[in-house]
Amino acid sequence: MAILLVGVFEAESDLNRVISGLGQLGFKMKDISMIGRNVKMLEDLSDLTGTMKPNTGTASSGLLGSLRIVVSGLEVLTEPVAAVGPIAERAAGAGVGSGEEDSLAVSLHGLGIPEDDARSYEQQVELDRTLVLLECDEDQQEQVTKLFKESRALNM
Repeated sequence: MAILLVGVFEAESDLNRVISGLGQLGFKMKDISMIGRNVKMLEDLSDLTGTMKPNTGTASSGLLGSLRIVVSGLEVLTEPVAAVGPIAERAAGAGVGSGEEDSLAVSLHGLGIPEDDARSYEQQVELDRTLVLLECDEDQQEQVTKLFKESRALNM
């Protein structure tokens, strides 16, 4: 059974470390997801690590349009929001509606993250931190959690 793990990271160096470590653990770069507001940093990480390019664009187009709707609960939307990878794409499509149903927290909760944790993750994105989301098997959970801690995840 797949387990969804989420790490909250502040520094680009920590994100680089965790992504490189996930590659060393055998995860494919295309399976690593990230959600954050620092598009340039996510683009740079993609170039360095081989992760998927962040999906960005205008508020009315594709994934970013959906993600802007999903994160409409965030206080500041002048900066674009970027989504990288398959889980981020699912979060961008989940819970899209009106009012409070549009928040990132609701979307993350729809992916199986406990409601209080989802709200906390949304607040972390508001603070310009980046979420790393990864599905792993139960037997990989301990290794990934250890790597997140060693890479200075703020929520571990």
